[in-house]
Amino acid sequence: MKRPGDLTLALVERWVEEMVVVDDDAIASAMVLLAERAKLVVEGAGAAGVAALLSGAVRPAPGGSTAVVLSGGNVDARMLTGVINRHQTGIGRRTRLFTRISDRPGALAALLDVVGAAGGSVLDLTHVRDGIARGIEETGIDLVLESRDSDHRAELIAAISAAGYRLDRVG
Repeated sequence: MKRPGDLTLALVERWVEEMVVVDDDAIASAMVLLAERAKLVVEGAGAAGVAALLSGAVRPAPGGSTAVVLSGGNVDARMLTGVINRHQTGIGRRTRLFTRISDRPGALAALLDVVGAAGGSVLDLTHVRDGIARGIEETGIDLVLESRDSDHRAELIAAISAAGYRLDRVG
């Protein structure tokens, strides 16, 4: 009696010339590329072929065209957001910083002036008063900033530091 797996194995042996493995980071990068450039939402398994090409695990055909089947849009929105955010952080377009400022009127505006003057955009900002070591008249600030690229991110961090803010890099 043949099992269903036996038929699958026979088909793979007959029709598959090569198999490669790509890691999760390569698949995530392919998902982001497809979302940003092609405006396609593709789940991880559906982006594996693009990941194989991008990572060099598979080379395009030397002559003619190379086609990759894109399939499956069954990706949770939160997971896709996480993949995109992680990718943006990895390429320097997003960073999370923590600092402390005086808990007095105008202190936050002064910090944001530095960020703005350096060309950064604030994606998220949270006052953190609990669970951190701080002075009586201090508040913690958790900042998520957007930058153009990793060089610009370094410029933002340098500008904030040069203005006297002690930064902890969170992500």
